[in-house]
Amino acid sequence: MCGRYSFFLVLVLCCSISAAKEAVEIPLSEVWGMNLPGMKPVAHLEPESHGKQGETLSDEERGQRRINSMTYQLIRALSPDLRNEIPILPGFAVLGKGREALENAHAVLVKDQPIQNSFPEDRVVSAIFFAQVIYRLHLTRVERIGNSITIEYCLAPEASRNIVSPKLAIIPLGKLQPGKFQVNIVGFTKTRGYPQSDCKPLRDKKIEQLVCQPFEFSVLDNSEAETTVNGNQ
Repeated sequence: MCGRYSFFLVLVLCCSISAAKEAVEIPLSEVWGMNLPGMKPVAHLEPESHGKQGETLSDEERGQRRINSMTYQLIRALSPDLRNEIPILPGFAVLGKGREALENAHAVLVKDQPIQNSFPEDRVVSAIFFAQVIYRLHLTRVERIGNSITIEYCLAPEASRNIVSPKLAIIPLGKLQPGKFQVNIVGFTKTRGYPQSDCKPLRDKKIEQLVCQPFEFSVLDNSEAETTVNGNQ
């Protein structure tokens, strides 16, 4: 009886561990993207930059709103003069999703505010992926297994239509359990006439230098988060 109970307990524990580490894919249709196909346009998060429905704007007013938009300023921030060899920053996580996440990403990339590395467990978190001026880059998959998150991108064939532009993606991760999270960023290349599965690991160092690097962040339980806040005061 005891042996049967022990076997049952081990089976339950194994199943629990397996379920905890089950792969969870985040659909690209739920990701906000800038110059990235298959995603919700980041520009839709700030409708005020385009004017309200039925509002008449002069060309000057329309241009000024565009210049003042976070989307335009992010494009400028990620479009440096490459001759200066400005190093690419690691990716990072931010509080919130949608508009709030866009504002927090803008604060880091445009206003040079410090990256937040830890978050309370009761708040929604988003991962920020970005690349400097580059072409043929697409996100292909975002997957989470336990505390490991993988963001995959690929360079499509030369014939692919994809404008030369900086890229940015706001990836909703939801509310996460306390712990340290590793975000891996993996690149692939595809050949002309490729089937979906025909891709090879990226081996172009120049391209890799234009894409944000892997990063880590932590989610704290409420007691840890309170201690951290009080310690910073």
